[in-house]
Amino acid sequence: MLGNAEILQCAGETIMARFLMAMVGRTFATAIGRRQFAAPIQGALDLTKHLMALVVFRDLPQLGGRI
Repeated sequence: MLGNAEILQCAGETIMARFLMAMVGRTFATAIGRRQFAAPIQGALDLTKHLMALVVFRDLPQLGGRI
């Protein structure tokens, strides 16, 4: 049986994985839009920056003193 800490850890990892997939998908869509239609997605860079900050700083406590 999983405890509350393990469930929260698993949920957090799932959310961060989805954020990473969203960043990859948004970047890919922007690149395709720029190349094929000369119309990139507006605000894609800002969204990618914010999602990257969330992903990085969410996992800092797990690293402890190893950095």
